[in-house]
Amino acid sequence: MTTMLRNRTLVLAGVLAALLFFTRYSYFGLSAYCANASLAVFLLGGFYLRRHQLFAGFLAFALLIDALALWQGHVSAALFTRAYLFEPLAYALLWYGAARLALRARSPLALGGGMLLLATIAFTLTNGSFYWLSGFFPGASMSGWAADFARWAPLFVGTTIAYVALVMGGVEAVRRIGARGATVGSVHGASRA
Repeated sequence: MTTMLRNRTLVLAGVLAALLFFTRYSYFGLSAYCANASLAVFLLGGFYLRRHQLFAGFLAFALLIDALALWQGHVSAALFTRAYLFEPLAYALLWYGAARLALRARSPLALGGGMLLLATIAFTLTNGSFYWLSGFFPGASMSGWAADFARWAPLFVGTTIAYVALVMGGVEAVRRIGARGATVGSVHGASRA
């Protein structure tokens, strides 16, 4: 890995880690204004970073944030049910699915559709596991879960896709600015010769 690529990877990993921390952990108050970006972070991490070690690091960081929030009383221990075990599975689906998309998607439409599909499947997994396993829904039924899913899916999936679009747009803008700067630098270097 070249130094420039390593630096870009570190910067992007730092941006994604900050996004994960500030939208997942409520101490700073940003989570009251910014929706949780966890699904988007794992999608973007898989798409741009891809490495297994980085997935493990981001997963450990997400779990650490949750433990910190629980320890400081920002979330109820009641939210850590058997359903919580499905979050890492959803994050793995996002990370490795997006890594595959990065290699296979041939058009922006295919990429966007793939990201939307992955976000929807991950939300279905986390929402479904919470509905069926958390114990918060006595008398759980398929119609009850369908109503709960219909209520929350547009918000969670839509927010995920909005974060993805925002970050991908930012990455593309930085890439174009960098490419333009490299072109300008090479022109100036050639004129000096």
